[in-house]
Amino acid sequence: MSYQEPAASGYELTASEIDPAHHAIVPSDDQQDLAFRSIRAIDPKALLPQGAATIAPERRTPKGIRPMIWVRLNETKSAVLFEVTLHTGQCVQVHVPFDSWRLGTSDPEAVRAAIQKAYLNLLRRKPDPVIVKPGMISLKVLSKADPLR
Repeated sequence: MSYQEPAASGYELTASEIDPAHHAIVPSDDQQDLAFRSIRAIDPKALLPQGAATIAPERRTPKGIRPMIWVRLNETKSAVLFEVTLHTGQCVQVHVPFDSWRLGTSDPEAVRAAIQKAYLNLLRRKPDPVIVKPGMISLKVLSKADPLR
């Protein structure tokens, strides 16, 4: 897998990340529905992109609770890594650039949106790292019967 340092990716949102039409998803099966709904239900305190940043992982959720969230500095200390283990046992990672972490320019909603994007990448078998960008908005989870579809 090729890897680009999170800081090198910049903080700008793309047009599709800003477009409200891209902020809802209809899961294709029960497993995806469970994953997306559990990501939406994560306590915002666990997603706060601030605090002590160390190489040693910090657990952000109570033991035995899923999604399980760990936070630590990445190997190059250029970003803080959120490692999220979902109810399905699948694990995704998102990167908060260290300057954004230090300055507090992101919020839990942006981290939640990045976790959803990382899960979508996992489903699509795309190994691209996901960078938390200030202003990211998480996807609403719609059912197949939802009239907004």
